[in-house]
Amino acid sequence: MSGPAGLRVLGIETSCDETAAAIVEDGRRILSNVVASQVDIHAAYGGVVPELASRHHIEAIAPVVEAAMAEAQTRFEELAAVAVTQGPGLVGSLLVGLQAAKAIALVHGKPLVPVHHVAGHVAAAFLAKPDWWAALAASVLPTFRWDALFIATLVGVLGTTISPYLFFWQASQEVEEEKAHGKRTATSRRGASDHELADARLDVTTGIALSNLVFYFIILATASTLHRAGIHEIETAREAAEALRPLAGDAAYFLFAAGLIGTGFLAVPVLAGSASFAVAELFGWRAGLDLSPRRGRRFYLVFAYAMLGGMLLDLVQMSPIRMLLLAAVLNGILAPPLLVLVMLVSNNANIMGERTNGPWLNILGWTATVLMTAAAVAFFVTSL
Repeated sequence: MSGPAGLRVLGIETSCDETAAAIVEDGRRILSNVVASQVDIHAAYGGVVPELASRHHIEAIAPVVEAAMAEAQTRFEELAAVAVTQGPGLVGSLLVGLQAAKAIALVHGKPLVPVHHVAGHVAAAFLAKPDWWAALAASVLPTFRWDALFIATLVGVLGTTISPYLFFWQASQEVEEEKAHGKRTATSRRGASDHELADARLDVTTGIALSNLVFYFIILATASTLHRAGIHEIETAREAAEALRPLAGDAAYFLFAAGLIGTGFLAVPVLAGSASFAVAELFGWRAGLDLSPRRGRRFYLVFAYAMLGGMLLDLVQMSPIRMLLLAAVLNGILAPPLLVLVMLVSNNANIMGERTNGPWLNILGWTATVLMTAAAVAFFVTSL
């Protein structure tokens, strides 16, 4: 936040397993930063236990806020506003911070500023003060190197953008939505109206545009901070957040950490859910998030096993950053054959009727297919 000299804001964060409060002056100067971590408390369980996290937030919130105010030598009357994380996050944990911030703002007559995690990624890039001309030039004319690391990263970026799991998730969610509208049989769901296709196009276009916008600012923030400082090897998300603190200040550190946590809450159900849909379709099981646990037992078991597998990887101390890159590379390798099938099906009049692809969709679709195939082939060539 910017404004006249001396403008001080109290920030409160309780979205996951850390109770944090900070006083920021003039939008950039950190006067205090107090964090009460619960890492040791949750370590025994292999992950954050929501109910336990909420209880410890209740115990820590008052002392943490008081310590932040004291360290900054600031009284509540001197605050210009109170900022607080509103989501996404653990519901119980968020409520603790929200209620504390609301109480402070109400009692002292201060404005309350809600903060969204995902937006933190974009804001962190601006706080990093990148060279905007160099960033724009590199965005239009990127560099290219013919070596294994560069090609693997390129395949990973493509695999993250056009991921096979999205094919299953998007299609399955369309069916889920039709079921919710009363179309319970395959016959009733056959075909699509112009209005339904327009809604689907808007949904996909908006989602892809926003996700790529956030993706771009994540890359920009990383290049402007970690890469600029010569930090090229990051093994955990915690290391990435900690590395930002001395380079871009506590504000960027908190925004990156908050954005990463929010992204995790968005990604986990999608990734685990798409695996459940894919396996269920393969074996012909009932599938759908509208099913009761009893009717969709095998579907939900795959969902649970997918999440459990991710937790086990953490317990055996696998590098999460390395696993993310490997998963993205695997997505990039698996995507080309699926894209070929999608393009063939979408141009088959026997299947699509009058809804086959138009010229522009074919140009864009086959171009993406060729580029991803070329990248996958280059990956195998450079890895040999």
